Amino acid sequence: MKKKQNQAIAEIKQMLPTILLLNGIALIVFGVYGLWNHIDWRVFTGLAVGNAIALGNFVLLGVTANKALERKQEKKAQFTANLSYGSRYLGTFVILAVCLIYKVIAVIPAVVPLFFPQIYYLVHYTFHKADKE
Repeated sequence: MKKKQNQAIAEIKQMLPTILLLNGIALIVFGVYGLWNHIDWRVFTGLAVGNAIALGNFVLLGVTANKALERKQEKKAQFTANLSYGSRYLGTFVILAVCLIYKVIAVIPAVVPLFFPQIYYLVHYTFHKADKE
């Protein structure tokens, strides 16, 4: 029996150019800010950790969607989705909290990449909708 491909992986490949562009913009903004205020290595580790969390959340969302679709009963599918949702956000909080406690990341650069998938879809579907009309 062939295992189903996680659709999130295909989406990530499609999102990659936009995510790289958004990371470049974030680096420029933090760099310009750094001209007036001191920035250090925590900005870069914050961006890296934020991107890793966003990527992990996205892949886990795809895995959860596949598992929920495989469930025969709607309540079990809903429970699976809710459990994953809560677990992903708890995991995000724990990872960010531990990194902040050990002063490994700067908080703003770590949180900014968490919004990149939403920005991608907002821009992507806005322009796709305009193309179809």
